[in-house]
Amino acid sequence: MMTKPVIYLVLTAVFIISAGSAAKETSSVKPPQGYVLIPAGTADIAGNSVTFQAFYMSQAEITNGQYLEFLTDLKTKGKSADYEKFSL
Repeated sequence: MMTKPVIYLVLTAVFIISAGSAAKETSSVKPPQGYVLIPAGTADIAGNSVTFQAFYMSQAEITNGQYLEFLTDLKTKGKSADYEKFSL
């Protein structure tokens, strides 16, 4: 079973890929509805210093079902490389 920091790290990676290069640290870029812009920076996660690029994060929790839907969507759209990165 994964710990919460690992789950959050996986979800963070999902949002980084989902946001793509659209996540800029300027006030002129408006986040998609229901998302907030997380600015680039460094965070201490499980005792490790991790540097992040700016990304969008959902304001609501992501359920296992929604995550499965995301994975299924990647697979059906032929994005097998991304599917392999995010499937556990």
